Amino acid sequence: MKRMSVSSISGWILLLLPGVLYAGWTPQNSGVSVTLRDVRFVDSRNGYCVGDSGVILHTSDGGTSWARQTSGTNEHLRAVSFPDLSNGWAVGEETQEVLLKTSDGGSTWVALSSGYGLPLGGVSFTDPRNGWVSGAVQDANYEFYALRTSDGGTNWTFAKVYPPPGIAFSPLGGLTRIFAKDSNHAWVGGGDILYIPYPALKPPLGILCHSYNGASWKTDIAWYSQFHNPYAVHPWLFGVHFPLDTLRGWACGTVFDSLSGQPLEDGVFHTGDGVDWTLYYTDIVNAKGFYGIYFTNLVKGWVVGGQGTILRTTNGGTVWNAESSGVSADLYGVDFVDTLNGWACGGNGTILKYGSGIGVETSVSRPEGLTVGRMKANPNPFSSFTTIPGYETQRFALYDLSGRLVGTYRGNRVGEGLSPGVYFLREFGRDSKPLRIVKVW
Repeated sequence: MKRMSVSSISGWILLLLPGVLYAGWTPQNSGVSVTLRDVRFVDSRNGYCVGDSGVILHTSDGGTSWARQTSGTNEHLRAVSFPDLSNGWAVGEETQEVLLKTSDGGSTWVALSSGYGLPLGGVSFTDPRNGWVSGAVQDANYEFYALRTSDGGTNWTFAKVYPPPGIAFSPLGGLTRIFAKDSNHAWVGGGDILYIPYPALKPPLGILCHSYNGASWKTDIAWYSQFHNPYAVHPWLFGVHFPLDTLRGWACGTVFDSLSGQPLEDGVFHTGDGVDWTLYYTDIVNAKGFYGIYFTNLVKGWVVGGQGTILRTTNGGTVWNAESSGVSADLYGVDFVDTLNGWACGGNGTILKYGSGIGVETSVSRPEGLTVGRMKANPNPFSSFTTIPGYETQRFALYDLSGRLVGTYRGNRVGEGLSPGVYFLREFGRDSKPLRIVKVW
C-alpha cells in the first residue's frame, strides 16, 4: 500500500496507513478490582490470572470473559503455572505459606504444604511432575532456598541459593519469580543487601541465580547501581525468560530508592551462552519499574512495569520501543502463546490483551539527510546535563571510553546523574557517527 505524507512536524514526517493490519493492547474485563500479579496461558483460549485476596481467574475464550475460581484462601497470590490444561499450581503469602494445586483445570484447588512453612513468590512447572517454587525463603542464618518437586508437589526438597563468592545474604530481601526450562535448568531473581563480614561492606545487589543440575544454585548476575548512591538503593531482579533453549535468555529488574521506594533505574539483561550476562538496556531518566518479561522468539519480546509501562523489542533487546497500554496501573505479569496473542495483568484488576486488528497505523521517519552525525550538544562540556536541540524526544545510548553502555537518555536531559568524564552518544537503532560529550564538575 502506498504511504502518504500528511504533515511535517519539526523536521519529522508523520505518515498514515489507513486500513492496515496492526497489533496493540486492549483492556479485558476481569470482574475484580484487586491487584493481579501473574498471568499464564496454556493456549490461545485457556488462561489463568492470580492476585491479591486469593483471587484466581480463568478464561476459556482468550480473555473475552473471565470467571473467578474458588481458591480457598484470602492470602495474596503471587504466581501461577500451568504446564497443561488440567494441572496447575499457584503460590503466595501474606501471613503464611500458600501452595495450591489443581488437577482439573481449576474446578477444585487443594492446599499443599512444602513442609517448610515459607512465604512463596514464584512457581514454575515444566510438566505435571517437575517444578520449582521460590520466594522470601530464608532461615535463621539468612540463607535462601528454592524448593523443587519431582512428584507433582507431594514432596519437596530444598537447595541453598548461594550469594556471590565472599559475601553473604542479609535479612532484608529474598527471592522473587522463578522460571524453569526443564527439570535441571531454572533461574530465580531476587534482591537483598549483601555484605562481606565485618569490617568491609558491599552495596545492595539485585541477583539472578541459576540451577544447572536441578539441585544446586549459583549467582549469574550481581547488579548494583552505577548511577545513584549504591548504599541508598535496593536493586531487584524480577522477571526472567528463556524462549527456546537454556543458552539464550533475558532478565529484567529495577533499582528502588531506599527511602521513598520509588524506581530510580530500570534494566534488561541478556545472555547468549547461559553463563555471561550483559546489561542490554537501562533507563535512569524515566524509570517506572520493570516487573515482567517475555520473549516469543530470539528477536521479539516485551517488558511490562510501573504506571502501565510496556516496551517491545524486535531485534533481541538492542532497541526497545514504548507501546501504549492505555492504563496507568502498574503491570506485573506478561505471557504470550505466539507473537500475536499475549496478555498482561496488574493493579486495579487490569488485564490487557495483545492482538491484531484493522485500523490506522502511524509511523514516524526522518527526512533524508537529517543524520545523528550533524547533531550538537548544548552546552558541551556541561556540569549538570546537556540537551540535543531538535532531538529532545529521541532516545540515545551513552557509552564510556571503553565502549561500555552506561545509560540511556532522552535528548532533553542527557548525562544527568553521570560522573565527570568523556562519553559518546548514539541514537538508538541507527548506525551513525557518535557524538562526543564531556561532563565536568
